[in-house]
Amino acid sequence: MTKEKFIFLILVSSQIVFSLNIKKTIFISKSKSEDDVTLLATEDIAINLSSLSSSYVGVLEIPKDRLKLYQIPEGSSGKYKVTSGSSVTVNTFGTITPKNTTWYWYGGIGSTTRDPNKEPTKIVVEYTEGTSVVTATIGDKSYKITVTVKDYAKEYVENEVDNYIKKNVTIQKTLVDKLKAITAYPAQFPYNGKYYGYMDMIIFKGGDCWASSGTIDCMYQKIGIKSHIRFAANDAGSGSGHRNVAALIDGKIYIAEAGFGYSTPNRPYSVTERNVGYSYKTSSAGLTIYQYDGYNEEITVPSSIDGKTVIGLDKPVFYNGGSGDKIKKITIPDTIQTIGNSVFASIPELTTITIPKNVSKIGIYNFAKDDKLVSINVNSANPYFTSEDGILYN
Repeated sequence: MTKEKFIFLILVSSQIVFSLNIKKTIFISKSKSEDDVTLLATEDIAINLSSLSSSYVGVLEIPKDRLKLYQIPEGSSGKYKVTSGSSVTVNTFGTITPKNTTWYWYGGIGSTTRDPNKEPTKIVVEYTEGTSVVTATIGDKSYKITVTVKDYAKEYVENEVDNYIKKNVTIQKTLVDKLKAITAYPAQFPYNGKYYGYMDMIIFKGGDCWASSGTIDCMYQKIGIKSHIRFAANDAGSGSGHRNVAALIDGKIYIAEAGFGYSTPNRPYSVTERNVGYSYKTSSAGLTIYQYDGYNEEITVPSSIDGKTVIGLDKPVFYNGGSGDKIKKITIPDTIQTIGNSVFASIPELTTITIPKNVSKIGIYNFAKDDKLVSINVNSANPYFTSEDGILYN
């Protein structure tokens, strides 16, 4: 037996070991000669390959019963081509592997091209998920190998989350209690500014306020509670860029917070009811609303909250962590006197807006990225502004 045939038989053996991952098999027939093996392509097959970002190597490991690559038994005797999809590559020896991209990071900037004049702070290899088809041609016969590449890190995270929900969340009687049980999940891990994503929080068992909020938001939605990640930097005592979560239950808004910067496990967390859905600051003159956390498509801003007059709007009130995408109409009460910068910005479905009679100040960038806004109307009694053909003038 030649060396080439000996190696080829090892690859065939490897394929048989992992045959549990294959929906259909290729039949192998042996000729009369002990040294010759004839491989006949008979039908299409489907397999799954598992991939893992290099970011998680050393923390996670793909189980041994999963295929990380697939060797087509015909080896170099066939011709192979990816005929559909972009998640795999195949070489001339018939080895199918998940397609990957190498990222070179220089501080907070990533590039797929390495800078020859700089040393990257980190190098990360990412894999492409999805389904592709490889066509194998052996002689005058062809068959297709359908390959689905799956991210094992995602599978691991989903299992961790599902197990926690089953053990700690489903036993709770009320939805609010379920909120609290979920909010407690990321708070059990230490605060770690190095990790800011949902998956990183669960895999590395730590993260910052962004990681905590992403985890809470994903878990809320997983059990059917409507929520969004909330821009919380304007709240009193919050740091720059702070995030938490706003959830909707029975028409009431609940703010979930688990981003406190304690470096020890079992950090503080809270779930606070906010009936009106507005965040505001108080002064001797009245209230200034700086954020709306509700989910209505048509909004009437209240003229008073808890008996205090609402006199102003400030900051991107209705952007709402991105959930303001569906807002179509905003009605502003006559009590409003000032409108700060970017109050109505980034509301892509907003079509019309009316400036009430007592508004004397309007900031800049108020209608940026309002792609469908066609009309800005001003109350005829307003002495400071006017509108003509939908255009605002001072």
